[in-house]
Amino acid sequence: MSVRSALQVHCLPALGRALPADQDHCLTRTSPGALLLIHVPPGAYAFEQHVADEWIVCVSGRLVMETADGGRATANAGDLLHVPAGLAHRFAQDADAVVLTLSQAAEAPPWNRA
Repeated sequence: MSVRSALQVHCLPALGRALPADQDHCLTRTSPGALLLIHVPPGAYAFEQHVADEWIVCVSGRLVMETADGGRATANAGDLLHVPAGLAHRFAQDADAVVLTLSQAAEAPPWNRA
């Protein structure tokens, strides 16, 4: 009888590149939030902003982010990018990466409440 190990190794770059472009693939839920795997091929992306901080790990390739005020940051494989809550941002057209994103679910900030 073989015993199956509880440990599993997954090749995230290969898994990520097999995903449809810019669609979140939930790896696990956190409390609150989720760990997401996202394929970011070159292309046009809309600006977005979140009510909580976001942390993005570039798993493979080159992640380029832009902010609505003209800021730009580049993250390579192994780099961690922090996006503060409320900052309008998007993937740049020349981004080409697989990323892990830790997003936190949070209550809307006081300036955004009805």
